[in-house]
Amino acid sequence: MKKIIATFTVFIGLLNASSGKAVYQKYCASCHNITMEWANMTTMKAPPFLEVAHRVKAHYPRKKEFIRFVVDYIQNPSRDKGLCMPMAFKRFGVMPPIGKSMNAKERKAVAEYLYSLSKKRGFCPAHGG
Repeated sequence: MKKIIATFTVFIGLLNASSGKAVYQKYCASCHNITMEWANMTTMKAPPFLEVAHRVKAHYPRKKEFIRFVVDYIQNPSRDKGLCMPMAFKRFGVMPPIGKSMNAKERKAVAEYLYSLSKKRGFCPAHGG
């Protein structure tokens, strides 16, 4: 029974991540590339999603608090709440409240997708990392 529950939990997590990827593609990908590539260095509109994931994870390591932060931030972004480095704010400014265009399920799904990315390495192939 424990194996069934564990398998189901993993399956639900994968479903949320895949639906979160679809939400990312619909709302976020026009500004946030997943990684930072040399070809995009001068045309980037926002920090790479993988870098965002790592910065949020550094401040909110537990999944529940990570998701809560992201869901709130994408609806009500501000420099005070932001976790970007000062140079990122200088270059990109504060993101628009794109989360207000999403329903609650989409906000949670994209936050879970971002959390799943926080486990990956290599946000910047351009710099070898």
